Amino acid sequence: MSQNRVVVENKSVLPVLVPSLGTRGGSVQRLRANHALSMTSSCLTPLWANQLQGRNRRNRDGDEMDSNFHQLLLLKAIDDVTIYDLFAKKQDRYTSPKMQNELLQTMALSIIRDIALSIREAKYFTIMADEVTDASNREQVVVCFRWVDSDLKPHEDFVGLHKVDKINADTLVAVLKDVVLRMNLDMHNCRGQCYDGAANMAGSRTGTATQLCQIEERAIFTHCYGHALNLAVADVVKESKMIRDVLDTVGEISKLLKYSPRRDSLFEQLKSSLSPGTVGFRTLCPTRWTVRAASLQSVIDNYEVFQEFWDEARDIASDSENRARITGVKAQMEKFEFLFSLCLGECILRHTDNLSKTLQSPSLSAADGQQLAQLTCNTLERLRNQECFSLLWSKVSGMQEKLHIDEAVLPRKRKAPQRYEVGDGQGTFLETVQDYFRTEYYVVVRDCELSGARGIGRVY
Repeated sequence: MSQNRVVVENKSVLPVLVPSLGTRGGSVQRLRANHALSMTSSCLTPLWANQLQGRNRRNRDGDEMDSNFHQLLLLKAIDDVTIYDLFAKKQDRYTSPKMQNELLQTMALSIIRDIALSIREAKYFTIMADEVTDASNREQVVVCFRWVDSDLKPHEDFVGLHKVDKINADTLVAVLKDVVLRMNLDMHNCRGQCYDGAANMAGSRTGTATQLCQIEERAIFTHCYGHALNLAVADVVKESKMIRDVLDTVGEISKLLKYSPRRDSLFEQLKSSLSPGTVGFRTLCPTRWTVRAASLQSVIDNYEVFQEFWDEARDIASDSENRARITGVKAQMEKFEFLFSLCLGECILRHTDNLSKTLQSPSLSAADGQQLAQLTCNTLERLRNQECFSLLWSKVSGMQEKLHIDEAVLPRKRKAPQRYEVGDGQGTFLETVQDYFRTEYYVVVRDCELSGARGIGRVY
């Protein structure tokens, strides 16, 4: 059994130096071995702490001398020439892949033991879990623990990723029970559960939260605030045609720009000449709804650049499909309705993005999270007045004149379906474009407020 395995089982730490025991020769070898092990661990620790690979490349001979780990060892050899002895030896070099994996496992187990000891001292804890598909298309379950120390300071600790074959409730419950058992914790001391609102997690009959409540009924389930907010914002976008259309267009801009290095390079050249001080375009996230305000703001900041960019991008497009897509996006950006919807969407999503960032703080309590959500709803409610609309209208009108956007026009008048008509009175139509966009503004803000209230209802 290697020295590292003994360290793991005895719960001790690796010695940097040992006293002279036995014969002189054996003592010298022991000192050299400990020094080599110390040098190896001191080089690997910063690499792993910064998520860098130790064995990332090989030379033509198949040797790993060009890897990050060996290059860092050679750098340390400038101050400690004894490191060269490691490379001169054919065995017991303490640099093999097996030795590196044992050191990594030893450090990981040491961290897990420290976390488990702290949780046992605090006694009560909350389980937090989520499932995710990694780059190799494998399902992984992320497990974290939240606990409060004796100074009433909350902690959130990540304890591992666990690969599973399926993500039904029974499998997830088995994983969580196994993690609790391995950390020598008592499930009856669990006082909370935090997952998303999926059926396998929050199902009322056989969900993960329900099954754990059968073991400990005081383990209260809380729908993750971040997931609840994400669902609320998604409801707003689905109910508002203006916001939905502008997000679809910005998503198309992301595909046209970031999926083509040539177009991306052209955009950077135009930005450096037309608007050198602005931030570049930020790609629209396809899945998360609470990180989109920055993308909309980047389109507003680079609007003039995009106007020049589409003409040149269409000229260098090699196929008719891309030319058609570019022409369609350019036509949308020339409309006043798109510019108004873009500014309105950024105004609303800015508040939800700020709320999402605040809810991710590990030190935030459940009561504080509910107060922040209610505060955001109150802020959105205060947007429903003539003063806020006038400020937005003035901003958009100024941009429309500066960017030479088409004038705002009223939509074509349409009669209501006959089944909705009562009597023989005439239909009511808005007379000015400002009245039309004011109505749309109030509808979007109202829908956002109502969806926000539903989102808060999910977290109570």
